[in-house]
Parts: sequence; structure tokens; C-alpha cells
Amino acid sequence: MSSNTVSIINNVTVYLPECAVHVTADSISYTGSQEFQPTTWEYFKGFVPTVLPGVILGGLALIGLIFFLVWICVQACRLRKKPDSEAHSEKDRLTEPFAMASGPGMEPGKHAPRHAILFIVFTLLLGLAVVGVSAWGMALSIQSTKDQIPGFWAVVDDINSNATAIQGYLANINSSVLVITPGLNVIVDEAATLVSLIAEEANVTVSTSDIRNTAQSLVTELGEVGNSISSVTSFVYTDIVQRVTRLYGNSVWTVTQRVQHTYRFIPIAIVFGVVILLTLILLWLGARMKYPKTTSFVVALYWTSVALLMFLGVGLLNGIFEVANDACRYSETYAHDRIRSSMSSRNLGLFDRVWSYYIVNTPISVPYADYITGAPVQEVLAALQTSDVDDIIQALSRLNTTVIQTQTGLSSSDAAAVSTAVQAIPTLLKSIVGLVASLSRENLRPIYLNLKVLACCTMANKVHSTWVSWTVAGVLAFVFALLLSARVISHTVVTARQRRLEEEEMQRAFMTSVEAFDAYHASMPPGQPAPSAQPPPSAGANHPSSGLASPESSDPSAPPMPPPGHAGYYDGRYNS
Repeated sequence: MSSNTVSIINNVTVYLPECAVHVTADSISYTGSQEFQPTTWEYFKGFVPTVLPGVILGGLALIGLIFFLVWICVQACRLRKKPDSEAHSEKDRLTEPFAMASGPGMEPGKHAPRHAILFIVFTLLLGLAVVGVSAWGMALSIQSTKDQIPGFWAVVDDINSNATAIQGYLANINSSVLVITPGLNVIVDEAATLVSLIAEEANVTVSTSDIRNTAQSLVTELGEVGNSISSVTSFVYTDIVQRVTRLYGNSVWTVTQRVQHTYRFIPIAIVFGVVILLTLILLWLGARMKYPKTTSFVVALYWTSVALLMFLGVGLLNGIFEVANDACRYSETYAHDRIRSSMSSRNLGLFDRVWSYYIVNTPISVPYADYITGAPVQEVLAALQTSDVDDIIQALSRLNTTVIQTQTGLSSSDAAAVSTAVQAIPTLLKSIVGLVASLSRENLRPIYLNLKVLACCTMANKVHSTWVSWTVAGVLAFVFALLLSARVISHTVVTARQRRLEEEEMQRAFMTSVEAFDAYHASMPPGQPAPSAQPPPSAGANHPSSGLASPESSDPSAPPMPPPGHAGYYDGRYNS
């Protein structure tokens, strides 16, 4: 978006700041505003399609975890069931160096072909990319989550300070009205007497009608102010100040501070830290496959970290991003409807005026403080600041209660009321000036705009950046896990195939030897004892039956050489 945008939904103005790059005015609709109910389960059910890709990919990663756990158990059980000699032989095969065996397209005992080397190189480069992207994702996630909570509490602090100040000004105005009104009534009734006293004691000339009319006008206006200010004061104190105070007092502030300073780092550091560590370990283990069982276990752990990246990044963060966008679109409509429905009927007019002036930015033709409070606050301020009223106040302020009582014959209570009223007027004047400044649109509308920036930019934009980093890291880690899984499986399958080939070759050699030995035995003269395949004690390692001597024998009448390790079979068969 190139500029700030304003839309109207159900007679409620929606403001989109320029920084809201992921939300457009075209995406705002009446239907969407009605569906935005973030306190209900029905609303969140609509985000199932949004988080489904992350759930599916995370589920596939969990399947990878389960597969490798089963794989490890099967391999361990298979080795345990074999005789010790065969188990050790298989372990030797499983620890052959990479240059001689294991990997897609490789044959044990042979050097790796070019496409297998390219596979390993690609896997290594991808692993390095996972490490780099994960480090970037960790740094970006920490950076992107550092402003939301402080930004929220900055707005709350702003609301609290302004509401507290306004509530204080309103309370002072209300108490001043109660104090000033009786004194003004006395001035109205005793205007002629007070005019003479002012002329004699203060040397100020003023007509009786002027002082009476001014006092009467102020009584009327202050009466209106008092009637309206009391309800406004109650609204500000009950619905704003107390709620903010409770927000600070309950666990919300404590929990958010812990999240800001501690908890937000934990999932980021654990997930990305584990991914980086396991990736580096797998790069080392996978290069030679010297420890296949250890590699299988680490791959299983790696699938767990990939599942977390998918569930939290591709799934959950994407859902949070959509919720943040909806909050940007419909926070005004939601707040307007929810707040208005919770207010009493006597405060609806006040709420409508506040919403119209500060949120909608509606032009008004009357003084804004009068419009907001529903009382002639700024009219009273204007009257108190005229030169005639100021002269009267200055003149009366020079007279104490005793002088007024003795010179005019007023009762002590009436004289005290006049003196108290005059002394309270500066306080009333100061409070009205402060209230008018606090209620200005320039002072309060930025709070609303900051809230929109928090929802549309600080939240939505930063969540999107975090989601991108987690998604990229998750996808790369998923592919890397697939390649390492293929490498482990290929190594095991190729090794098992080679073992089967060796066993088949041994079996063929054994059968050939048996047939030759049987033929030799059949050709022997009757009654001659069968030859022994076991080497005599002094024959040493070069006896033919040891399986280590050359198949050719210098004695043409010697029996055929048995396969290695099968000499006992012949003795049992022919000499038993």
C-alpha cells in the first residue's frame, strides 16, 4: 500500500496504516467483520486450511521419526539373533569407509561413481544451507519478537497516563463546581453590596448588572458542567482507569514481561539450536557412514526437530499471521460492537461521541471538549478568561472573609462561600485548561493510530517475517532429512545385498566341495578309512583343510580341499 487507507464497514471506519503491506482495502468485507470473533472456537476452526500444510509436513516428519525408531530396533534385533562370528562380520561391513561402500548408486568394495559423489556433495551443501538459514531464522525470530510486548505496554501506558490525567481534571472540575456554585449564588443575590465593596476596597469599578449577570451565567454553565462531568468522570474511572489498573495488577503484566525477557528465547533457541547442532553432526556422520546405527539415531532426532519446525513455523505461525491480518482489518468493528454492547444506556451517547471524534475523525462545529463531555466546558473557560470576569475575580481575591462579612453585613457562611468560590476559581481554570488540552484530537488520536500500527505492522509484518524464516528453514531441513534418510537406508540395503551375495557364493563353493569330496570318497577302495579334513596338529596353517592353502596340491591323490570353516562337516559325514 502506498498510502494510508480508510474503509467503511457497517458504518464503522477502518483505518489501514501505510505499513500494513499484507492487508488491502479490497480484502475488508462486512462478512469478514462479522466472522471476526477471536474469543470463539468457531472463528479459529476457519484457519484449519491455513495450518493444514504445516500439520501434514509435521506429520510426515513424525512418520520419519517413527520409521527410524523402528528401523533401529529391527537392525539391533537382527544383529542380536546372528551368531557372534556373523554379527561381527556384519559390523565390519557396516563400518566400511565411504570411499569403498555405501550410498545411493554405490557398490561395497568399489569406489563411488560420479553421480553418487554428486549426491553426497549436494547433501553436504544442503546441510550447510540448513545451518546458515537456521542461524538466520534464529536471529530474525529474536529480532522480530522483541517489539510486540513493549509496543503493547507502551500503548497501555499512554492510555493509562492520559486517562488518569483526564480523570484527575474531571474530578477537580467537579469538586470545584460544588465549591464555587454556592459563592456565585451569594454574589448574584448580593451583587449591589459587593459592587460597593469592590469599588471601596479594590478600587475596581463594575456595574451591578454586570456582576449579577456574569455570576448568574457562570452558575448556569457550571450547573450543566457538574451534571455532565460526574457521568464522564465515572465512565473514565470505571471503564478505563480501573481496567488498566487491573491489567497491571493481574498476571498479564508479569507473564508478558517473562515472555519478553526469557520465554520467547527458549523455543527459538531450542528448535533452531537443535537443528543446527544435529545438521552439523549428520554432516560428519553421513560423510563416511562409519557409524550407521548412531547415524540412524541422529536422523530420528533430526526428524523430531523438523516436525517442530513444520508444526510451529509452517503451521502455527501461518495461522497467527492470518489472525493478525484479521485483527488489522476488523479491530475497529470488533471493538466498536463489543464495547458498545457492554455499556450502559446512559453512557452510549458519550461512547458514540468519543468514537466519532477520535476514531472516525468526524469534523464538528462546536468546541471539542464541549462535544465530548456534553457540557459547556470550553464556554466556561472562555467566560473565566474574559477581562471583566478576571477583574472581578482579582478584586474579590483581595478581600478575605472577615472584610467581606464586616463591610457588607453578610452572614459568616455567605461571606465564607464568596471567599472560597473566588479562591477555587483558579483551580477550576487550571483544571479546565488541562482537560481541554488532554481531550484534544492531537493528543488522543495517536493512541488509536499506534494501536493500528501495533496490529497491522508490529504484529502482522513481524509474524510474517518470522513465518518466512521458519518455513524456509523447515523446508530445507525436511529435504536434508529425506536425503540423509535415503543415505542411511541405501547404505544398509547395499550392505545387506553384498552380504547375501557373499553367502550365496560361499554356499555354491560349499556344494561344489561336497560333490568333489563325495566323488573322491566313492572312488576309494572298499575298506579304506575315509580321509580326515581336519589338519594334523603339526600341519600348521598351510594344511589344505585349513582353507588358507592354495587349492592346487602337489599330491594328486590328496582329497579335495573343503571350504573355509567346513572341515568338521566332512569328518562328521565320513568318519562318524
